[in-house]
Amino acid sequence: MRRRILLVAGLMAGLLVPNATVAEADSSQCSIAASGAASCAARANFVSYGEHLFVEDRVADGHSAVARYWLEGGTGPFLVWNSGGSGTKVDYNLELPEGSWIFYQVCVGEYGLRDVWTSTCSAGVTDYA
Repeated sequence: MRRRILLVAGLMAGLLVPNATVAEADSSQCSIAASGAASCAARANFVSYGEHLFVEDRVADGHSAVARYWLEGGTGPFLVWNSGGSGTKVDYNLELPEGSWIFYQVCVGEYGLRDVWTSTCSAGVTDYA
C-alpha cells in the first residue's frame, strides 16, 4: 500500500511541474566606431519568435545601417539595408525553421553603392530560431 501511495504522489508531483519549453534566444548588436562613423550608428536585433531581424539607423550621418547574416549550412552573407535615415527601423522576416541558427553582424555603409564598411561591423553573434 505504501508503494502505491508513493507512486501516486510521484505521478501527481509530475503533473504539477510545468512543461519545459525551448528558451527564446533574442540578441542585439551595435556597429563599432570607425573613420567617418559614430559608435552604435547602426543596431540590429534578432527576435527568435517569428524570426525577425530588425535593422535600425541611429545617427543622422548620411550613411545607412546594414545587417549581414549567414544561415545554417553556411549560406550568405545576405544583406538587410536600412536607408531610411536616422530613427528608422526595418523589420525583415526571415521565416527560418525552428531550431536553426543565424549568425549576424551590423555595420554602416553606403546604400546607393551597396558598399558595406566592414571596419564598422560588430563582432557578430549566433542566435537561434
